[in-house]
Amino acid sequence: MKFRIKVTLCMISLMAILFAIGGTALIYNSFENSMAREISSAQKSYDMILNTLKIVNNTSTWSSADDICDTIKQISSQNESFCAMRLSSKDEVIYASGEAVDIYQDLSSHADSTHVSYIVISDRDKYFLQLCGTFNVGISLMYLDAAYDITSVYVMHQEQQQTYIRIFCVLITLC
Repeated sequence: MKFRIKVTLCMISLMAILFAIGGTALIYNSFENSMAREISSAQKSYDMILNTLKIVNNTSTWSSADDICDTIKQISSQNESFCAMRLSSKDEVIYASGEAVDIYQDLSSHADSTHVSYIVISDRDKYFLQLCGTFNVGISLMYLDAAYDITSVYVMHQEQQQTYIRIFCVLITLC
């Protein structure tokens, strides 16, 4: 093989490798930025709900678990950000609604009054951001879990990867 052909093949290979690395890095950064925005948005919505429950608890005394459940139902009907909510104490689940409640992880050991913990959970082709925080009702510590649907971020990531693979294959074929 002639030297000119070897150099050309090396340059094409080098360009393909650099394109692969650069494209992968761009897709990864795009995904990370989208996840950060979704997490921030979910935390703000969650904080609003949790602070509302704390304010309601301070201004009125809940006499039963039904009162708390009614308040959560009213709040969640006005805030459509979350697709599932669960209120529990250490011993029992007091209120649960939504499609992702069955796949919730136990985050109670990671949450406290100053820290909201979160984790990404999945069920088949759906992805959720589960957030967990605490508040006091009288002397009882309550855990509020909420699931925020982030499937669109993962779908966008998969679409970007598929587009990238198609473009990469076309470029390799043309070169």
